[in-house]
Amino acid sequence: MVILTDKYLSGNTVIGLKDKTFIIDDSGHFEAMKQADETTQSKFILSVKLTDDSVIDWILNETNKKILRKRLGNDTENWIGKGGEFITIKQNVRGKMRDVVYVKEDE
Repeated sequence: MVILTDKYLSGNTVIGLKDKTFIIDDSGHFEAMKQADETTQSKFILSVKLTDDSVIDWILNETNKKILRKRLGNDTENWIGKGGEFITIKQNVRGKMRDVVYVKEDE
């Protein structure tokens, strides 16, 4: 069982998953979000179902959007019910090393 405490999917959430596969649960939406520098930026948010049947919102970065568009097409309505597998990669985010979530690319 996975207990999700964060509002959005994070690297820590993914690291804690035994099975890192997911299914896309909705077509997503854009939301204005305040950034660290106090500016507002539009972010694409997608709900995903994890293997324990929990659903969590995931803020996609540009790389993940590109991977999913290549795999599933441009119309996010067609993404519903399809999925993939998460991986995490250590990256420098605002001066701190963090586990960043990515979709595992097709080989």
